[in-house]
Amino acid sequence: HYCRATTKRQYLDVSLSVPKMYKLYVEKMLADSLPFVKEWKYNQIFTHEYNLGFHKPKGDSCDKCAEFKAIPSNMRTPEQIAANKKHEDGKEAVRTQRHEDVAITDPKTLVVSFDLENVFALPRTTVSSAFYKCKLNVYNLTAVVNRTKEPFCAVWTETTAGRSGNDLASAIIHLLDAITSRHSDINTLILWSDSCVPQNRNQILSYALQLFIETNESIQKIVHRYCEPGHSSIQDVDTLHSNIEGAIKGLEIFSPLTLIRLLTKLNPAGKEMYVRMLKPDDFKDYKSLAHCGQYDKVGYASVSELTYSASDVRTLRVRRCMSKSEAQSFTVLKPVY
Repeated sequence: HYCRATTKRQYLDVSLSVPKMYKLYVEKMLADSLPFVKEWKYNQIFTHEYNLGFHKPKGDSCDKCAEFKAIPSNMRTPEQIAANKKHEDGKEAVRTQRHEDVAITDPKTLVVSFDLENVFALPRTTVSSAFYKCKLNVYNLTAVVNRTKEPFCAVWTETTAGRSGNDLASAIIHLLDAITSRHSDINTLILWSDSCVPQNRNQILSYALQLFIETNESIQKIVHRYCEPGHSSIQDVDTLHSNIEGAIKGLEIFSPLTLIRLLTKLNPAGKEMYVRMLKPDDFKDYKSLAHCGQYDKVGYASVSELTYSASDVRTLRVRRCMSKSEAQSFTVLKPVY
């Protein structure tokens, strides 16, 4: 997301280590009757000639906060101080709004958080011959209903789709269909996600949500709120990801079907998990249709909140900062006669 977006460092399977790789290397050289270098030389080459690691960073760090802290206090310009204050104010405003949403008791309103989990590279196994084989990437979009703590998972492989904005929009709509079918009495959805522009904060998802609210008779309003960049406020989804990683840690997983079976057996917070393997037909072409709209004037990079209304599906209400009540309205779709 944030700290890994600016680095070219790559990560090997966590079950590997340099000594283990050296052992496999020696076995391979002996089997092929070839000479091999000493372990210290192997370690030196690996350390100095390859930008590789074994453990991904446990958490994303905020670039803005890290950059500001790196500047000595006596060298900070007024512009930098003002920008940092705006960032801090935005973080607090998001936190306050999140607490207010969590406390909502209206039975007609549902708060849903969603996020894409780290990629599963399958197979996961300790068989040495599989370490250097090409892995199959499996994606898992998760969502949690705040009121009931119900977990939802939409799973697909890279052979079906990727993780572009169109792919994420299709998976999100699939989960919203599943959630609203279980909670048919609601009329308002409040969505929370991170602020990743290519995946969650773009015209493709906007068009998909506008189409969703137009075709779903019960939903009258959707409010999509974004976390401050670099600061996650969707701890319920983070907890679900942690539960999933803890449950499959150390297990051998050879195929997506095995992963699906493991996920369906999980009961985080005592709730049965909804798990579906998405098929090619589940992925719609929202991107091409969104290009027909006038979304350029929205300015998604600075959006903090988007509101969709069934009374006027052509219009988006946009807020740039959650600490301010002012909202702008943009007509992004042409009327149909």
